[in-house]
Amino acid sequence: MPVCLKCGKEIDPPRKFCEECGALGEREMRDALSGSQSKYKPRREHNTVSFIILAVVLFAIVGGLGYTMLTLLPNSKKIQTEAQANICHRNLVNIQQAIDKYYQNSHLYPPPGKLTAQNPLVVDRYIKNVPTCPTTGRDYILKSSGISNPSNQQQARVTVHCDSGLKGHAL
Repeated sequence: MPVCLKCGKEIDPPRKFCEECGALGEREMRDALSGSQSKYKPRREHNTVSFIILAVVLFAIVGGLGYTMLTLLPNSKKIQTEAQANICHRNLVNIQQAIDKYYQNSHLYPPPGKLTAQNPLVVDRYIKNVPTCPTTGRDYILKSSGISNPSNQQQARVTVHCDSGLKGHAL
């Protein structure tokens, strides 16, 4: 005869619960716990199909983002020209600073003319290498200005110039 697990009274065989407390009987509890009447369903394990679908979706998202980033990058000729002008201007500033430092150390200006590997600025390592204009590829030119005594050109101030004639290619 089944016994109520809650109050301990015997449960009549046709009944499935205790008349005293309303609890389920021992057999009914076993059936409920065994899962035969349970609504619980175990989780499915991930299978390869769902993994492949997830991988394809992620690949499409990453590819779309990459394509968007590439199309948004500046690619116009105007931006390229401005960048080259900025590089040329930076080269001119660096060379002029090297000229000024050379003058402070030797009290002489480097000789005017094209800036080549034989120039004292390069030989004495005031600049590491001979820069050229990024747009034209030509050498920079050192010009002397304000010559008060033509026989003593070393005392004339020397400045650097880019002979491209383009906007932004000057100090």
